[in-house]
Amino acid sequence: MVNTEQELVQWLKDHIPDKRANKDRDIDAVLLHYGFGDLAWPTLEQIGKELSIGTRERVRQVLKENFKKK
Repeated sequence: MVNTEQELVQWLKDHIPDKRANKDRDIDAVLLHYGFGDLAWPTLEQIGKELSIGTRERVRQVLKENFKKK
């Protein structure tokens, strides 16, 4: 049986282009944002720091590009 996290990871892997240099990091950002992982509902700032993405605006862009638009 597939759980929700595994299903989301598979969907992201299928929908984020392989040519993206930070595909795994972007998947982790989406997972953290939606409550999967060690941080309980982290802020955009916390996600940026945890994954070395940068500012909360950059994290917001990553989420929008890789998940919310799709």
